[in-house]
Amino acid sequence: MLTRRILENFFSLFTLQVFNYILPFLTLPYLARVLSVERFGLIFFAMAFMQYFNVLVDYGFTITTTKDVSINRNSKEELSRIFTSVYIIKTVLLILSFIVLLIVVFSSEKFRHDYPVYLLSFGIVIGQFLFPVWFFQGIEQMKYITLINVLSKVIFTALVFIFVKSDSDFLFVPAFNSLGYILGGILSIYIIFKKFNIKFDFDINHLKKTFKEGFFIFFSISSSSLIYTSPSFLIGLFLGNQQVAYYISAEKVINAIKSILGVINQSFYPHLSLIYKENFSLYLKKWQFLLKIILLSSTFFILILMFFSKEITFILYGKNFFETVSIIKLLSLTIFTYGIINMLGLQRLVIMGRNKEVAFSQFFPGIAFILLSVFVLYFFKSYFAVIYLLIFTDILIILIRIFYIKRE
Repeated sequence: MLTRRILENFFSLFTLQVFNYILPFLTLPYLARVLSVERFGLIFFAMAFMQYFNVLVDYGFTITTTKDVSINRNSKEELSRIFTSVYIIKTVLLILSFIVLLIVVFSSEKFRHDYPVYLLSFGIVIGQFLFPVWFFQGIEQMKYITLINVLSKVIFTALVFIFVKSDSDFLFVPAFNSLGYILGGILSIYIIFKKFNIKFDFDINHLKKTFKEGFFIFFSISSSSLIYTSPSFLIGLFLGNQQVAYYISAEKVINAIKSILGVINQSFYPHLSLIYKENFSLYLKKWQFLLKIILLSSTFFILILMFFSKEITFILYGKNFFETVSIIKLLSLTIFTYGIINMLGLQRLVIMGRNKEVAFSQFFPGIAFILLSVFVLYFFKSYFAVIYLLIFTDILIILIRIFYIKRE
């Protein structure tokens, strides 16, 4: 049976994701009609660009440190050392990210022309830097993640409806989005100090250990980011803002579905990590049960999107986004592969301590995917070919991870 804590975590994270996607889906139809397709694409192209920096600053802590916090949840001293080490590393990576952003934006004509959009969008990275998701997940207090994220999304949504009235107001969108993330991050830090009595406790050996443990997970997540963030980024680079608007509008729908599967995975992860060493037989039963839930849920959502993609697109974005319909249908297949990849990675290899295998399973397919995507976009100008490459890459990752698990 599922424990009460898993159910509490699930409903907290599910509520979070409902607000994470319902509130943007209130603003997306509005923005798709108020802004030009070109401006709409530019804003979300900049957000896709920021995801690279989010991955760098996070450095895999959402996985590695969540596990450490879960194991040491009853030791305030150890939690304080973990907290301090993580934020020292994240601060260095944040500064490095901003320097890279400035170099890219002001050394390229494409980016320099719209530099305010990219600089304002960087507030998303600052907000993610501040927000310690890994801490709340580790102590299995997901309600705080829910409350803080909902607050930030409500602020963004309200400000967009109040101030964005025409295409000329487009800069308000990245500014308000960043503001919501930063306020949420500040509030989360306040809760940790006030509620959980965490203090700064610097330990150089602990810092080195934290950095080393996060490397292969970061390696893996950065590879994953190359695969799943790069399509929208590369389409924007090679085909322009209008084409990236069609792709990203479809991607938003698919990611909303994937987030539900992510909620299920995140709810189980701390619990499965805890029982893995204590009772492997029980762990295996719960893993198999979770796999069935993921597969059935994925199939259900794919069928919904296949039959109702046209209605979903017209309701959300209007008739100007007709090209999005076929993209949604094809991209929906990645929902199935996404669920299996997480089950074999996060819920199996990571818990087994095989972080290196997780990283390698995505790195080489990810590099191949980027190179082939650049080739087809440059020569054939087709984002459908990129989607087929994405599906094939997912299947390759699944096969590699099955091989690693069989070997164990």
